Amino acid sequence: MNYFVRNFLMSNSNGEPNVPFYNTEVITWTLEYITNSFSGSGKTLIEKLSKTTDSIQKILLQLSSSLCSCHRLPEKRRILIMYRLFTRLLLKQFHTRLGDTWAFVLRDVIYRVVYIIKDMTKSTVLQNENNSSTDNHYRRNIACTSIDLLREVCQVAMETCSKELMKYLPFLTSNLVSISEINGDVGKLSLGLLKYLILEKAGDLQVAIATLENFPDRPVFKDCRIIHHRIKYSSSPYSLKQMRHYVSLCVNL
Repeated sequence: MNYFVRNFLMSNSNGEPNVPFYNTEVITWTLEYITNSFSGSGKTLIEKLSKTTDSIQKILLQLSSSLCSCHRLPEKRRILIMYRLFTRLLLKQFHTRLGDTWAFVLRDVIYRVVYIIKDMTKSTVLQNENNSSTDNHYRRNIACTSIDLLREVCQVAMETCSKELMKYLPFLTSNLVSISEINGDVGKLSLGLLKYLILEKAGDLQVAIATLENFPDRPVFKDCRIIHHRIKYSSSPYSLKQMRHYVSLCVNL
């Protein structure tokens, strides 16, 4: 079943929230309207928050804590949508450096979202794509939503701070590799993000890719293995440094 079809079915299976309730678009427009109407400066909500010490960090911490402490999957999905809404607002203003909190935001969101994905995919039940239980659908939906959000974060980071993203490439790839082997939409989305980082952005992330461990020798990772091998053992300053290190080790034996 297609991920988007599942997403539609999931939204229909949710209990109707308490009145009044609004979708994310309406909430975003309302926040923008309130900010523009009462600030008198034309600045966005995120720009306003950036002016106050720890405001962004406190909101992210509160949302993250709620995600971690919540064990009911429908409620966890609802909080994740809230987390995604706030993260997207931050991503739109990421180029402004968010009052010098951009590095914290990047690190916190990457680790938090990867943790959610791992938590939702650790169940052996999820490995069975034909399992149609409600919990399984929720787990897949939360995992897919999280991977989509992680891709958005990586895309914005590539545009604004690719060198900073390099620090997290080993952490990202090691986790995406294991998730990519899960059957169904979760594995496909994870593999798509992995190929985005290793294949599409190989030129920008070359230095970091060269430091990665070898990819598993399986067909699904063939393209990643080829690019990684080519970068790691190309005639570059990095490979020469590796060779010198290897020779020095041999001499010391």
